[in-house]
Amino acid sequence: MQFNHTVHHARDTRRSARRVRAGNEEILRVLAMNEKLMVVQRETCTRFGAPYFGCDLNLKVGISRNVKEGLRPLNGLRIEPEGDTCGWYIWAGEQYSDAPDFFVPLHASHLEAWAPLIIPYLGLPPGWRFLITEQYEDFWKDPNLLVE
Repeated sequence: MQFNHTVHHARDTRRSARRVRAGNEEILRVLAMNEKLMVVQRETCTRFGAPYFGCDLNLKVGISRNVKEGLRPLNGLRIEPEGDTCGWYIWAGEQYSDAPDFFVPLHASHLEAWAPLIIPYLGLPPGWRFLITEQYEDFWKDPNLLVE
């Protein structure tokens, strides 16, 4: 009976080790992806003459639902991060709305599925805006975003 228990324990230990390795591989994949994103975002900031601020993908953005529908242009503005947000507000189209439900919270890690086009701009610091399509790009510093 003891032998049988030892065999089962060894099998469970091997399964656990495989799960840990798979988990570590996923962590390494995410870290590599984050490193690539940081490089692209730093290059974008350098091109614009803006300091790189970074965007923690575990934090939330405010985003309009129409972004996921593919409407253009894509607009973004960044205020100072607060709480569990990174400070980004992103919407699509020509119209901005003050409606309380216009923006929904979304973890920044999901932006690649919603609108991968904006990923390079997420390193811009608070006080910056962008307006982009696949063929057009505009960006500017807006000091009014930092005024309380």
